[in-house]
Amino acid sequence: MVRLKKLGRLAVRLMSGALALGAVACDAPDRQELRLADLKSATMHVTWQLEVVDDEGEGRYFRGVKVSFQGAPADCPTFAPDVRATLNGHEMTLVPSAQTEGTCELPAFVLDMSDVSTITRPASGEDLVELSDGRDVFRATLQNLAQYHGLSRLETREYPTQLSAGSTLTYDWSPATDFFEEEGDGAPAAAFTLRERWGFPLYFEHAEHVLSQDLKFEVPLPAWLRADEVLAQLEGRSRIPVLTCEGPAACEGRSRFSRPFHATVR
Repeated sequence: MVRLKKLGRLAVRLMSGALALGAVACDAPDRQELRLADLKSATMHVTWQLEVVDDEGEGRYFRGVKVSFQGAPADCPTFAPDVRATLNGHEMTLVPSAQTEGTCELPAFVLDMSDVSTITRPASGEDLVELSDGRDVFRATLQNLAQYHGLSRLETREYPTQLSAGSTLTYDWSPATDFFEEEGDGAPAAAFTLRERWGFPLYFEHAEHVLSQDLKFEVPLPAWLRADEVLAQLEGRSRIPVLTCEGPAACEGRSRFSRPFHATVR
């Protein structure tokens, strides 16, 4: 079962589960400064993510794109000052290395879409992530990266959401260009969880490791669910098609979706 991750607030409002609460920026004076030439053997991860920062009241969502690297040749490094990153020409913000419990998360570039009124998008939906440092350039083109990724259901606009025991909830995933496969860590492509409203004991859960071909996630609610106020958790993950990759050894595109909401079982 995918767990809800609470978000840290570091240099920007960030919706990345990779940066844990309580993390602090690495400030060792001998941190290695990475240039793009140092990352040519690394894998560039481009992640679209939606995570809830405040699930009380109306619910506040932050969504955006993060660019990070796996396989950097240094412990707790930083980027050289002239390394810049953009998404379709929009400047991304550097989040420095974060140290927690003796481990160090590598630095990342983030674009918080809640802070951007509009994202310039090509008609083809081929979104461009570009990093440069005056010497080298990394480029990755991903299909519909800047579009909303996740699960939705039209009839969930009421608050709290009304759930009927014995019924089946149907969620649709968008965009249709995303694809799903069972990943090595065993995490499902979509998961739905119910917990007690004022506590944490597990009430009900349902997951699918690969969504159906029509990109639907069906949740059969058991008839034994008792009338109660509950906290529902809806989560999902997908692969975003990478159309071109220039500079690093490889590029990977992912989406991560996580949203709790209050519900009443009747």
